[in-house]
Amino acid sequence: MDFFILLFFFFTVAGLYLFVLGLWEFRVATDKKKFVTYTTTGLFLMVVFRWLMFNFHFAS
Repeated sequence: MDFFILLFFFFTVAGLYLFVLGLWEFRVATDKKKFVTYTTTGLFLMVVFRWLMFNFHFAS
């Protein structure tokens, strides 16, 4: 159970980091493809992946 909580926390922090990095890339405006990649990956890790982990862990 502790491993699951650490994994959940890790993906939350990694997703938040990538999202903020994407917003910073948008502010600097050097590469729009990096902005889309970082922001989309960060949102995926924070929202979709955490939701999937939560549902699969408590479904069994």
